[in-house]
Amino acid sequence: MARKGTQPALYELIRHKPSPGSLTPTSSYAPQPPEAPGHAGGPGRFVKLPVGSVYIAISAVLLAIVIAYIYGYSSGERGARERFEQKRIDELNAHAALPEVDPLKAGKT
Repeated sequence: MARKGTQPALYELIRHKPSPGSLTPTSSYAPQPPEAPGHAGGPGRFVKLPVGSVYIAISAVLLAIVIAYIYGYSSGERGARERFEQKRIDELNAHAALPEVDPLKAGKT
């Protein structure tokens, strides 16, 4: 699509700032003044973080997940072992409490 001959070239529109009172289509392309330091950024603001700190944060989260898994697994194993030992002790105590029966005298009354 060809431009009209009455309009300036695009590079001229970008290079020259419009006058404060004029409403040209290029007024939205003019550089905006910097905002005050205490001003909360609006939508479209980015937080600049070094890539290394992001990698460190991700590795710290993964390390915390692995440590929590290992702790939970060992705690569960310890609990299962204690329940098994208690069950064995209860079974041995139940057998010890049974009266002894002499197999030779079992059929005689």
